[in-house]
Amino acid sequence: MRLLSHSGIRVFFGVMALALLAGCRPTFPLCRHNEDCATEPGQGLLVCALGRCQECARGQDCPGERSHCQQGHCVECALPADCPLDRPVCQDIRCVRECQNEADCAGRGKPDLVCRDFHCQRECEKDSDCERAMECKNTHCIPRCQCQSDQDCLEGKSCQNCVCAGTGA
Repeated sequence: MRLLSHSGIRVFFGVMALALLAGCRPTFPLCRHNEDCATEPGQGLLVCALGRCQECARGQDCPGERSHCQQGHCVECALPADCPLDRPVCQDIRCVRECQNEADCAGRGKPDLVCRDFHCQRECEKDSDCERAMECKNTHCIPRCQCQSDQDCLEGKSCQNCVCAGTGA
């Protein structure tokens, strides 16, 4: 008695082969679900996103300081708003300080600004932003003038570079 025809055997083995292949894991880095990525040695924790094993599919997949997902990679920032106050600039997917000194501000094309709290900013807006005996003029702190003209000085003294000078009483 013949159970299967020649073509029936082909169909049977074809179905069996497809069933076996359906259970096989795709070749790394290809994937169908997270489990295809989870056991890859030396790769750390990976997720399946768009058919490929990647570091992340969304920010929730990223730990610690690199908490933003950008094109399948965990990064510190994608926008300046992603950065903490002590490193407020997003530069090359890393949060960095805008400045450490005035030279850094000049290097960023902001030569008229000073470095304060890691930001390039105006030195002052008003006199109270400056130290004692200084005043705010054109957003910079300058020594406060004792005089504007000779009339502001005592008799016998003259106003020279904002200071009353001379031999007056």
